[in-house]
Amino acid sequence: MLDQLHLYLLCYAMGWLPLRQFHRFVEQKIPFSVQPSKATFSTLPFLHLLYMGLEIFRAYFLMHVVHQWLAFDIDLLIGLALFLAGIGYPIFVSTGFRTPLLLSILGLYGFLFPMLFWVIPCVVLALFFLQVPQQIAYALIGGFFIAMGWLQGGNSLYISVYVGLAIYLAIKTMPVIPSIKKQ
Repeated sequence: MLDQLHLYLLCYAMGWLPLRQFHRFVEQKIPFSVQPSKATFSTLPFLHLLYMGLEIFRAYFLMHVVHQWLAFDIDLLIGLALFLAGIGYPIFVSTGFRTPLLLSILGLYGFLFPMLFWVIPCVVLALFFLQVPQQIAYALIGGFFIAMGWLQGGNSLYISVYVGLAIYLAIKTMPVIPSIKKQ
């Protein structure tokens, strides 16, 4: 396991990399001149699509790394836990520049279930319009993929990955309890 330490560091660094901060920096550097009575074509939506694609790709690439580059089965859990720690709780990255939960989950489930990952945006969008709380939407997604993993054969390693991802979704969407003010 020590000979794979650099790959563990890569898993954490892939999660920690503040792509959103780079996206905001590039977005602010692009000149956008506004002139009266003239429509101007903006490249900002395409830049945002590129950013979203990079976020999804890095989670997809992480799954490739833990499946192909790491040697042991337990490395799947360790590499995924390091990546999720880097995404959810990055060191020296402010909360405004953290990765949105939906983009990283799309990449992870896109690798694990290539035929079913389209379910995630459909469920989130449908439940958003039905005004269902975010916690319930992500709980349904986590439960759906646990059930799909069980129906695909019930490999205990992957079931533990799906349960771990569902727990991560629950932790990240849990409402923050306000602190009690002293009087």
